[in-house]
Parts: sequence; C-alpha cells; structure tokens
Amino acid sequence: MANEATISVNMSYSRQINASAPEITDAINISPNSITIDITNEELVSHVQSIGTTEENLTLGDVTAPGYMVVHNLDATNFVELGYTATSFRNFVKVPPGGVALFALAQTVPQAKADTAACLIRYTIIST
Repeated sequence: MANEATISVNMSYSRQINASAPEITDAINISPNSITIDITNEELVSHVQSIGTTEENLTLGDVTAPGYMVVHNLDATNFVELGYTATSFRNFVKVPPGGVALFALAQTVPQAKADTAACLIRYTIIST
C-alpha cells in the first residue's frame, strides 16, 4: 500500500501595523499542499515523556528508523530543545512553551532537554 501517511501544515499571521490606522495590516499566509508519505513498515510511537534539564533520549518503542516527528510542549513556562549528542548536545529545534513542531528527523536517536525545569512533551514519531 502507498501513501499511508498525510502531512498537512497551515500557518497564518496577521497584525495591525499602526493603532491609529487599523486598516493598515501586515499579513502572511503559508499553506503548502499536503504531502503523502509511503511507510515501508508500520512502526510508530506516540508518547508523553517528562524531559529534564540534561539531554535524554526520547522513547522510541519499536521505531528503528525514525522519519517524521510532531512534538507538543505541554509546559506553560519553559521551552524544550530537541537535538542529538555528538561530543556535546546539539539542538536543532526549540519548542516554546505550549508550542508545536513538525519535522523530518535526520537522527536515529533524537534527544530532548528542558530549559530551566522539567517539562512534559507529547510526541509522535513514524518510521518511513
């Protein structure tokens, strides 16, 4: 079977530039077409994990070849960094408090690290 997963992203932004001239606005709308992905195996992990202030591996379950990841930072105060360790932790994504991120993983052992206090994150990783 092909095209087992569909990814759709929509981001829009609008702001009033000048309070005395509300008709003048600045806006952007990014809404690319959705993409479909062929899944070669049926590995998936969906998990809520407490992330501390030192880097730690994300629980992957049966996923052996991480593909796409969506993460939601459930903390209202602290950001969470996602990354990997070479000789030291290297972040590639910063998820703000309450924020979400969707991306393709380039690492097979993704890690996370909270800013100043432990945070809960909810994430799903699919194999491609």
